[in-house]
Formats: sequence, structure tokens, C-alpha cells
Amino acid sequence: MNPEILIPALVIGFFVYLGIAWLYLKIGMFIMNYILTYLFAPVILPTYLYLKKNPELNPQNDHIAIILANDYMPERILVYRQELKKLVKYFKEKNWAYKVYPCVTSEELKKIINNPKTTIVYIIGHGNRHGVKINNKETAYYCELQNSPKKKFIALLHCTHHSGKSLVEYIAQNSTQAFVANKKITNFKVDKFFDEVTKGKFHGAP
Repeated sequence: MNPEILIPALVIGFFVYLGIAWLYLKIGMFIMNYILTYLFAPVILPTYLYLKKNPELNPQNDHIAIILANDYMPERILVYRQELKKLVKYFKEKNWAYKVYPCVTSEELKKIINNPKTTIVYIIGHGNRHGVKINNKETAYYCELQNSPKKKFIALLHCTHHSGKSLVEYIAQNSTQAFVANKKITNFKVDKFFDEVTKGKFHGAP
């Protein structure tokens, strides 16, 4: 084939391919986020309703802060899985003070961490070693919390790959009293962590 025709054809074909791929991903993500996600409603609804009814227990005392930094779809829905209900139910049965903080902003996250009454912290969402995503555009960086009160136990239930210091390195009373994946983490591993907590393998009362 004539190079004068072949090269432009390849360039045009490449950009057409990128356009089709972009449309496929956009449409695919829309279907996943706003259509298929809701098919999980029968599974997550019991947990959602349970947490709405039992959002806290004596949070004016030293308590466990369960921070749901999942302020965008589909994670906003999928965080309400059965194991989260099991975890909160376990705290309630043990009469351990706790509070669930859903869909926090960056400023709310700082306020929670700076509260000396939150002696144990779980942060559930997306992020890396040095911070957690609050939404699609904002990341709360842990270096901004390095002067916060020390915590008895910290669980970073989000990806903790890449460089930088984690929240554990900044404000944990004891770095061995923590859960940090040091890599990417899946929803199944988060659920496994919850399961191990309810079996008494990690921290105790706040």
C-alpha cells in the first residue's frame, strides 16, 4: 500500500480506536456504577438499615471511629456489605463505644482524627500510603494530621501502596497495633479483616 495513504489511515484508525475505547469505558462505567450496582440492593440493604438504626453508641466517651470515606459511586453503596454490619453488631454486643461517620469531607476527617475521644480509627475507602480519597477530586493527606492525638489502634482499609508515611507512622501509639496492607487491598480482604476483629484477633475496647 502507498505510504502516503497507509500512514494517515493508521493515524486516523488509531484515533478512531481511542474514541471507541473511551465511549466503551464511559458507557461501561456508567452501567456498572448506576445500574448494576443497585442490583446489590437486596444484599446491602440490611446492613444499611442496621447502621441507620445503630449509628453510634456512647460516642461522647473514648470510642471507635468507623470512617466511610466512600463519597462516590459505586463504593458509596458497596461499602454496606454484611461484614460491616457484623463488625458494628460485635461492638454493640461488647458494649464498646463507637460511631459510624459516613461520607466525610476532608475537614470532617480532620475533625474526627483530631478528636481525642476517637482512640481507635478505621478508615474505609480508596487511597495510597500517604492519604485517602474523599471523593473523585480530593485527597486528605495524612501528613496534615501528624499533630493529632495518638491512637490506640488504626486500620487503614484502603490501598496503601506508593511512597510516603501512613497515618500509623504519624499518630499510632504503637505501630504494631495497627492494620496497614502496605499494598493494594480488595473488598474481600477488608471483609476478612472485619471477620478477624469479631473473632478477637485484633484490638479490644476503646
